[in-house]
Amino acid sequence: MSSPELTVFSSNGLYQVEILPESGWMSGTINTGNHRNNEQLRDEAIAVADSIEPIASGLEKSSTCTDSRERIGLEGSEHPQGVTRQTAGGILISAFAAAEELGGDFYSRPVRESDSPTRLRYVRDALVSSGFLIGSHVDCGAVKLFDAVNANGLSYATQPGYVSRVSRLVPEDIADQGYRTLAIAGRADKRVRRNLYDDYSVAAVENIVRESTGYAIEHLNDDGRGVHGHRESSISYRRHNIGNVALNPNALSANYDLQSFGVDGSLVHDIAEAVSNGSEDLYAGASYAMAHFNSAAHSALGKNLPTFLISSNDLA
Repeated sequence: MSSPELTVFSSNGLYQVEILPESGWMSGTINTGNHRNNEQLRDEAIAVADSIEPIASGLEKSSTCTDSRERIGLEGSEHPQGVTRQTAGGILISAFAAAEELGGDFYSRPVRESDSPTRLRYVRDALVSSGFLIGSHVDCGAVKLFDAVNANGLSYATQPGYVSRVSRLVPEDIADQGYRTLAIAGRADKRVRRNLYDDYSVAAVENIVRESTGYAIEHLNDDGRGVHGHRESSISYRRHNIGNVALNPNALSANYDLQSFGVDGSLVHDIAEAVSNGSEDLYAGASYAMAHFNSAAHSALGKNLPTFLISSNDLA
């Protein structure tokens, strides 16, 4: 589709964007069969980088999903919550994917052997105690399909292009541990086959979110275009050290009529630190588990979506 060497810069020169092609592992319906030339990819990557803004005051430890549809407002409010960082399913669900990988190294023994809502509440309580604000949005794919994402992830993780891409999403000092991806995917698939999520439900997740402090359920706009309003044509991944900024999906839509699944490596980093209790190995395991979960979720939803790997431009 494109050369893996394509690199562009935001209009203000603050961000460098490396364009990583998708090499055939994705299996979803969003943007199926869409192929753009290099010039179109460059223009789109610049538009995404130009839509990065400072995180709204007070939302530094909040999140929204990777979904790029227009933000309408929170439950009981007509106003969007403001620019905030993104990860699959929001903080709670990505952290749950990490916690499930860490198992007894994170959960107490009674909790580890309890049902999934109990484990989710344990994760939520740990996050809230670390200062995170817990939220979700209506009909979130990563929430609704948590078990399916974990089951499907194994097929993606057998493909070298996918494994290589996951290794690009984690901090450089653990990026040589690509073997982790297949092992993590295998364990996640095994948990599904052991029926550990038979008691998991969207209603349980939303109840747990509403019980927590912080922000609750967000409403997004289905404008009838694409797949239930989804028209994402790329995945934008901000590196973990990019700073206190995030993609503004509403600005990207208003200014360029584009959507891009967004993930903030800085948020993944903060979650991994919160669940690893100072252990470098657990931090690496949590980081890879969330990089895989984000990647598997997007692979189940999309097709032919390049990744825009965004980092600070050190020469700016």
